[in-house]
Amino acid sequence: QPSAASTRPAPGSAITGDVEIHYLKICECSTGQLIPALVKLYEQGRFPFDRLVRYYELGEIEQALADSASGAVIKPILRMPH
Repeated sequence: QPSAASTRPAPGSAITGDVEIHYLKICECSTGQLIPALVKLYEQGRFPFDRLVRYYELGEIEQALADSASGAVIKPILRMPH
């Protein structure tokens, strides 16, 4: 049996079941440093967060779930009625 250390994913990736997730560590910093760094990346066209989210009305919850499962959207956001 391989040890837990030998099966641990390399930095910058993770494996969860059949899904492999890659990520970028931007910095070890506070929110006061992180937010400006993300804004700068967005301004450079290197962090398209506006393409990662999609808004759905509460009645579209099934579509939001389907889009998330298919990868059509990274972060579905449900709008709740007031």
